[in-house]
Amino acid sequence: MADFEIAEIETRKFEGGYANLKDDKGGETYAGISRNFWPDWEGWTVIDAFKSGIPQHAGIDFEMNSKEMHDQLKFMVSRFYRINFWEGMNLDLIDNQELANSIYDFAVNAGINRSVKFIQEIVEVEMDGKLGPITINAINMGDAYALLTAFNLKRAAFYKSIAKGSQAKFLKSWLRRINLEV
Repeated sequence: MADFEIAEIETRKFEGGYANLKDDKGGETYAGISRNFWPDWEGWTVIDAFKSGIPQHAGIDFEMNSKEMHDQLKFMVSRFYRINFWEGMNLDLIDNQELANSIYDFAVNAGINRSVKFIQEIVEVEMDGKLGPITINAINMGDAYALLTAFNLKRAAFYKSIAKGSQAKFLKSWLRRINLEV
């Protein structure tokens, strides 16, 4: 069975800290959590307080102990991804860790529905966007290496299809997530 902590370590390499890039469709993000898509994430309260210079929030003195603030945010990020992505997709039921890592990482980067539908298309089950027992069984019964290869090639094709205009500059980093070069 796949392990969230292993997948989180791999994905965290690509999801940095705070960013607010003009051309990023996700807008303001923290550790890959987009304010545009997840405006109610609890970490935004901490980040907003820090940005506005409020000296204390939730018992944390930002000026005196920014490490504690970052530790709290790290915990919030981990809990967010575990609940909304890993557990929400039942990824712990997948036998192959690398395949679970890739499905998880793509969900974090491009959306749960897209990630699940990609793997469902590959294992030839109904593409309903839910990683339920039929899909999990099809994944676990398949050749993990062949599924991982097919899934990552499908990811790469998707990234290349959206890397146009202002998004082209992100292609290299997207492909790096699946160990491919431009």
